[in-house]
Amino acid sequence: MRFKKLLLIPALLGLGLGGLTGCGNKQGPAEFTIWTFSSEMGKLVRKYYSNHIVDVQNKQKVTAVQDDFEAYLKNGKTLPDVLCLEAAVVADYRQKTYDENPLLPLENLGDLSDMYSYTKDVVTTPDNHIIGLSWQATPGGFFYRSDLAKEKLNINSPEEMETTYLSSWQGYLNLAQKCKEARIMVTSSTTDPIKAFLSERDNPWVVDNVLQMETSMFGGGTEEYNCFDVIRALHQNNYSHQTTERESDYWSDMNGNLVLGYFCSSWGLSFDLMTHATRTSGKWNMCKAPTNYFKGGTWLAVPKNAPHKQAALEFVKYVTTNKTFLEQRCIETGDFMNSSSTMAKLKDTDLSKSEFGIFLGGQTNHIEKLWEVAQSINGNLISPYDAIIDGHFTSACGDFAMVGYTGQGVDPYKDDPTLMENARNNYKANFLVAVNKSYPTVIPPAI
Repeated sequence: MRFKKLLLIPALLGLGLGGLTGCGNKQGPAEFTIWTFSSEMGKLVRKYYSNHIVDVQNKQKVTAVQDDFEAYLKNGKTLPDVLCLEAAVVADYRQKTYDENPLLPLENLGDLSDMYSYTKDVVTTPDNHIIGLSWQATPGGFFYRSDLAKEKLNINSPEEMETTYLSSWQGYLNLAQKCKEARIMVTSSTTDPIKAFLSERDNPWVVDNVLQMETSMFGGGTEEYNCFDVIRALHQNNYSHQTTERESDYWSDMNGNLVLGYFCSSWGLSFDLMTHATRTSGKWNMCKAPTNYFKGGTWLAVPKNAPHKQAALEFVKYVTTNKTFLEQRCIETGDFMNSSSTMAKLKDTDLSKSEFGIFLGGQTNHIEKLWEVAQSINGNLISPYDAIIDGHFTSACGDFAMVGYTGQGVDPYKDDPTLMENARNNYKANFLVAVNKSYPTVIPPAI
């Protein structure tokens, strides 16, 4: 199969928008404007919507799209036509009914039955309107260096890695110990597994205005392993490189020979690994994580007062429902598309010669594994509080992991349950204080 030269021009012309040129090639006025928070949308428009003039404005930060939109609404300024909204942001607008919601309902834009249900649940308002649509779902897995796994651990396939080490958190910690013995580290950032643990919860952070502090995250329950203790084990035992996520050392570890792997969602393959691991391309594999998890996502929304509403709606319909586009984008980028039938079809397709297949060393079942994970995504865990409270939890968890650290690779609190529980309670209390400062009206749990 040839991946680079699949054409979508017939589908584009079917929109009836004419043969105009794409963003970055200004030969006339823009048909519509998109506000986004990453470079992804500009690349998507240039590659798959190139017959149209689209003004894609990158606001750089996730929160800036919403902040600027609200400011424009308040001041009566000309609004953008399409908003790219991150999961927690779009969940904020989900709380508003039609009369108070500044976003257009999109449920009648096309046949949405093929989309993964959580991507619709996240954006369904109390009066049953859908105010955002996504072209992607975001299941995650464990992406690891296949060459290091073979040389240092005698692991020869994703299936062997999965069954030997990644079917449980105990297995993951066993893997961390084996890596240490082989003089490599299982992860770059100590807090890397948190993104997977967030999907082990039963509830979002806040339910009926009450903060939820589940034992799967903090400990104290019947779970064999909880997030607080796994992250502490990674730090105290020197299993990680102890970098900060998404900063320079974290990225550079993708090109070195010190770190085995990363927890990444489907979009992380293209935008994190393939972007930064340029010198280790072809030396990666992917297997499932100890828990089925998802992370992030982008929803497209159209303001009620968008100046080019029809063009904006046709664009959103195209990139979220057109099967030709969805299939081509998956084949070319490895992105996991928000179409159950498309992904069911592609999971059995040999994509080892695609760009992402080559990066994954010719692995043929990466899509199939993500497809299996996607069947269990619980979108009810997404809430407007996520961005802030996830950050507070990561800080509390990281601080708990470091307390008493000696650098000797042994947890000094391991044999002293009283010291351990006092430290746990202190950092749970710090978490509560931080949440209270951010959300004074959220009620702390009864402890």
